Amino acid sequence: MWQLNMCQNQKWQAVDTFDTAQAATRKIIELENYNSPNVFFSILVETQFGSDDEFLGHLEHTGKNTGRCYVVKRLRH
Repeated sequence: MWQLNMCQNQKWQAVDTFDTAQAATRKIIELENYNSPNVFFSILVETQFGSDDEFLGHLEHTGKNTGRCYVVKRLRH
């Protein structure tokens, strides 16, 4: 499962949870009203801490149309 969160006006809010990162990305495309089916994400790679699984499970995107910040994060059971 993947959790999509959005920050607007310095306030974070949960948008929804999704079965896949692709489904969460489609929601970003909808919220931003993009004409493209693709989104570029940024990832932070901690070189002294964490693991590949941790940094690949946290994706960030800044909306081009709204300036909102989105975070798609893998939920762990």
